[in-house]
Amino acid sequence: MSFSSIVQVLLVEEQTSKKVNPETGVPNKWKVARCALLDDAGEVVTVGRLRVPRDMSETIAKGTFRATFALGVPDYGDSKGDIMAMLTALTPHQLRAPLIGAATPAAKA
Repeated sequence: MSFSSIVQVLLVEEQTSKKVNPETGVPNKWKVARCALLDDAGEVVTVGRLRVPRDMSETIAKGTFRATFALGVPDYGDSKGDIMAMLTALTPHQLRAPLIGAATPAAKA
């Protein structure tokens, strides 16, 4: 079972853990995308962060996407063992054009 939302990726950051991975001897690294969650009209509902899965870390970029999520159990961090929504895919998304006759801001003179 999966669900999706429209997100706009604003910034991608690399995070580094404070603890050293005992298997590699170096801190773990991962990417976090700072995003705006958009409604169907393209309006910002809220902003937040998405943890980027390893298999998407090299391809994540700024832009507007339909983000697909599925319930899963992470094997890392503070959420280890918790059932939570996990990002599974990002598909480029074109926002719909405004409806004809929809209210638009007045042009500045």
